[in-house]
Amino acid sequence: MAPDDKDHTFSTRFRIPRRMWDAYGTAAARQGADRSADLVDHVREFIREHGNEHEIAELAAAEKELAERRARKGGRPKHEQALIDGATAAARAAAPGMAAMVEGFRRPVGGEEKNA
Repeated sequence: MAPDDKDHTFSTRFRIPRRMWDAYGTAAARQGADRSADLVDHVREFIREHGNEHEIAELAAAEKELAERRARKGGRPKHEQALIDGATAAARAAAPGMAAMVEGFRRPVGGEEKNA
């Protein structure tokens, strides 16, 4: 690992036609798979099949790092919860007052509260 690497998973960007990405997403969902996890699995298998000694050693180090991180953080996050958490955080960052407003809508108003 290079000295300037951070202790987190790397987020990368690559170019792919939108229609292909969308079709991949729906096909993966139909199979009960997550696109990100499927891509990581593909990269892992590609390195195992075609990697040289150094690349395979890097894969082993990355797997160890990932296992340690998941052990510290309680395992792999559930895809749906990760999306919800990300959307919630984005909404709070974009409009901090929105959370209070939404909470206000949830509270019963003037006598509408029913006792069970």
